[in-house]
Amino acid sequence: MPPTLARLATFATRPLRRLGGLARRHPVRAALALPALVLLYLLVLIPFTPGIGDLRKAKSEQPSVLLASDGSVLAEYRRSNRRWVTLDKISPN
Repeated sequence: MPPTLARLATFATRPLRRLGGLARRHPVRAALALPALVLLYLLVLIPFTPGIGDLRKAKSEQPSVLLASDGSVLAEYRRSNRRWVTLDKISPN
């Protein structure tokens, strides 16, 4: 192994060995650390999640668009002009 790569491997594995030693000395703390980190991660994500009202608004405001092969818009379908049909009534083309 080249000396530079050996130094890099030592540099990368030293913190992991230290954490392993801490986990062996304090197993209860190590067992509680993972759920605590997951909870902290979830608490950090809360401000960035959209509300239910935002999701409903986004769902209802964006129409479906029918495009031609050249990319031009043929039609826009909003919630008001949609109709539920069975699968056998839909054209295979």
